[in-house]
Amino acid sequence: MKGVIMQLEDFCSQMEKQLVTFKESLGQIESKLDSGGTEVKQQILPVVGDIKNLMTELEAQKERLEKECPSDWSEEKSRMEDLVGQIGSHVDQAWTELPAGEVGG
Repeated sequence: MKGVIMQLEDFCSQMEKQLVTFKESLGQIESKLDSGGTEVKQQILPVVGDIKNLMTELEAQKERLEKECPSDWSEEKSRMEDLVGQIGSHVDQAWTELPAGEVGG
C-alpha cells in the first residue's frame, strides 16, 4: 500500500508541476491577447476558456486523488493524462493563432 501512495504522490506532484506550467503559458497568452486586436481576441478567447475549464477539471481530479488516496487510481490517472494532453494541444493552438508581432486594433 505504501508503494501505491508514493506513486500517487509522485503523480500528483507531476500534475501540480504541469498545472503551474500551463498557468504560466496561459498568463503569457492572455497578456499577448491584451495587446492584440479585437479580432484576435474573438478568435482565441474560446480556446482560452477551454484551457481554463480543462485546468479546473485537472486540478479538481488531482485534489480528489490526494484526499482519497485510492488503491486503484488507474482510471483517474488515464483521465488526468488525457486532460494534460488536451490542455497542451489547446495551449499550442492558442500560440499558433496569436499574431507573431505587433497588431493594430
